[in-house]
Parts: sequence; C-alpha cells; structure tokens
Amino acid sequence: MGCAFPSDRLSECRIYDNERITANLSAYASGGAANVFGGGPTSEALRNAWRLCGPADPDTVCRDHFRIELAHDAVTIFVNGVRYMEHRGLPPSAQLPDELMRSSVYVYFASWAYLVEATVARVHWGRIAVNPDPLMR
Repeated sequence: MGCAFPSDRLSECRIYDNERITANLSAYASGGAANVFGGGPTSEALRNAWRLCGPADPDTVCRDHFRIELAHDAVTIFVNGVRYMEHRGLPPSAQLPDELMRSSVYVYFASWAYLVEATVARVHWGRIAVNPDPLMR
C-alpha cells in the first residue's frame, strides 16, 4: 500500500497485491469502496486542514501532521486532526490482507520530481504512526 500527500492537497492511496494495483483511492477514484469521503480541498473544512505557508514562513509553523488508519476494508487519512479522506467498504479484491493487519508495518519515504517551474518544498518527518494507539494521537 502506498499513499501520497502532494502539494496540490489531492491525497491518493494505492493498494497493491503481488502483481498489480488492486485499488486507486482518491477524491476522484473510489477503488470500488461503498463509502467515499474527501481526498481533496473540496470544502472549507478540507481546504483549511492543510497549512499553506509562503517562502518566508518559519518551518516550525508550517508542519502538517498526517495520520493513516488502516482496516481490512478501509483506509482513512487525517490531516492535522481533520478527517481528510476515507474509503470504507472496499471490495474483497482491494481489502488489506490479514498478514498486513497482524504484522509490523514498515514505512518507506519516496519522492519523485516532474520538470515544472522552480518550486520550494520543505519536508520534515518526525513521528510516524500507522493505526496509533488512541492515547498517542
């Protein structure tokens, strides 16, 4: 499974099996989920969930907090405590396997670049939590 949090605030996740993508989850792709919420800045609450900072703003006030909660048939993303995207009721072909839900989860960071206008991106990773204990949120 992989999720992206691009600067356009159109979050997306993909679920994979051993050979292919089994579900695309975003504001524009349901992945076959029975219930879909958010994924982009489509309401005032979702527009305000992400911090929008300028080049002169200090890093310490521009850090967003992302939380991902995984269930067999659901993926939920929170941005700064706001439920930002949720896909619940995934079809059997896209559900997260028992092995993932019972095992340690390893988080990897990656990035890619497109040839676009010069842009400044600041990334600061602190604590990573997948399905955190409710007391640690």
